Amino acid sequence: MPLGQLGKYERVDVLGHGVSGIVYLAKDTLLNKQVALKEVDVEAGNLQKFLEEARVLDRLRHPNIVRVNGVDRIDSKVVIDMEFVDGSNLQEKLRAEGRLSLEKSVNYAIQILDALEYAHSQQIVHRDIKPANILVTREGVVKIVDFGLAEILATNAYAGGAGTYAYMAPEDFAEIERSDRQSDVWAVGITLYELLTGYRPFQVERVKDPFAWKRILDTEAPDRLAKHLPRVSPQLQAILDRAIARDKLRRYSRCADFRDDLLRFREGESVSDATLAYQEEDDPTPTIGVLNLQRNTPFTPPAPPVRTAEGTLVAEFLMPELPPVPVVAEKPEEEREAEAIGKRGLFGRKSVPLSITVVPDVADFGAVRKGEMSCLRVKVKITGLKGAVGAQIGEKPDWLTVHPRAFEYAKQTLTLTAHANRIWETGHFEETVTIHSDAGDYNIPLRLQVINPRLGFAEIMKWYAPLLLLSLLPVTAVSMSLMPTSWNRWMLPPVVGASGFMLIMLTLICNGADTVQSAKLIPGLLGGSLVLMLGAMFSSRSSNLFLYGHGLSVGVGCFFLAALMAQMFHIGRWKAWAFALFCIGLGLSSCVIYSLMR
Repeated sequence: MPLGQLGKYERVDVLGHGVSGIVYLAKDTLLNKQVALKEVDVEAGNLQKFLEEARVLDRLRHPNIVRVNGVDRIDSKVVIDMEFVDGSNLQEKLRAEGRLSLEKSVNYAIQILDALEYAHSQQIVHRDIKPANILVTREGVVKIVDFGLAEILATNAYAGGAGTYAYMAPEDFAEIERSDRQSDVWAVGITLYELLTGYRPFQVERVKDPFAWKRILDTEAPDRLAKHLPRVSPQLQAILDRAIARDKLRRYSRCADFRDDLLRFREGESVSDATLAYQEEDDPTPTIGVLNLQRNTPFTPPAPPVRTAEGTLVAEFLMPELPPVPVVAEKPEEEREAEAIGKRGLFGRKSVPLSITVVPDVADFGAVRKGEMSCLRVKVKITGLKGAVGAQIGEKPDWLTVHPRAFEYAKQTLTLTAHANRIWETGHFEETVTIHSDAGDYNIPLRLQVINPRLGFAEIMKWYAPLLLLSLLPVTAVSMSLMPTSWNRWMLPPVVGASGFMLIMLTLICNGADTVQSAKLIPGLLGGSLVLMLGAMFSSRSSNLFLYGHGLSVGVGCFFLAALMAQMFHIGRWKAWAFALFCIGLGLSSCVIYSLMR
């Protein structure tokens, strides 16, 4: 079901929420194409600054940056018309796969850095690079989105506020400094680390506290790759060390340098000497399996990765045989439940058991026609956990979209959208959608009935057009007749009534055939108008009308009222009624034309 019209755009679905607005899947009704439409929340004081930046972003043309088609103000809202990318973002891929392969991670990072180098050459810094802002098409092409925080280096114009704390560089938290190209370098380094391991190199307890992030960035070193991967290439570790160096003077100064090192690493070549020599003095000594890259230590590059005939990396990581995992005795159920729920209150209050409640418990979309959508909302409540619940959507059918896909609040409203155009056959479908959370898993039953679409004009025109013309022919012939006035006045009332009732019969036939609404609306309005006109004729005081046409009009009206009553009780037999209407219209039109020609 469409979400409403906005200018020439028809909003179809919600794709996500950015830092500065909401993004819809929309249809440009003039060009008849799908676009991503972003409604930007801009305060009046920042509107001019945003428009200045939008003009700059409109000039960005790079294969790895989502193309901006235009910017407009519609109904006091600022909207950005962007290229629609059919794919998923890296955050969704991480949730589904845990971590990505070395080949995919490096390839994605190279494309991101190439796009950022181009943006930096246009004096634009993104300032919010993170997996959620990196789309990947089905062909594996990266598309950077959400330049809502982008900063123009030459003018300091900006739209929005701060970036995402987990991907912000140390200088981004300082008031006396400002973001520049190296802030994007840092964010790509964090993103690459997360793609490789499934974790971030810095961990804080209060993820929404900027002071906690600033404190850990200033005092602690990032986790080494070896903490999550048994053994990694020292060249890759050196590249990441330089990308997320706390000191900007030691970090990559340009995305191009970062990209070139990754290209060399991918091709099995040695990275730059500056990168190999780099390592933070306060970094801990690498764990087993990771070569020590201390300064002035001789370094022997490892053998290049093994490749197949197609050039695919085979030996991503050197995986040594690990010692057997010690068997830990399983804790009693009571103890595990107590740990999950937490401590009791000060006054002995009982702990709340872990539970997930969904209202309604069954998501029933009802009957949905092919090509249409149906939305409904369910309320999810998770009890027994303290803090963030860490919930996300797991297994679901292809015809269903869920928003949001992940949430942290104990109470959350989910919007479920059923897309009947993704199902090729009609019938009843029963599926489930799974919610994964720290409180356990919960399956929401889904019910959907897909029915055939309404008949359009192309399917009904072969019988709809003849019936419409036959219904209008009697009154049209009498109205355009050049016969004497008294003759027309005698024939006009019964003919008007007959045409009006035949049009109403055609409306009921269209309803039984389940046609589009416009096919019902045309005869319905015309028939109703003629019936009202007939009533106005008989309310007049013209004695001639009563004298000549009253008796015949009453007879015609009784006949058609009886036919309409019978049709309403058997509306499903619309084909038989269409044939009956054709015969009535043909016979009546022949009689009227014959009478007028005498």
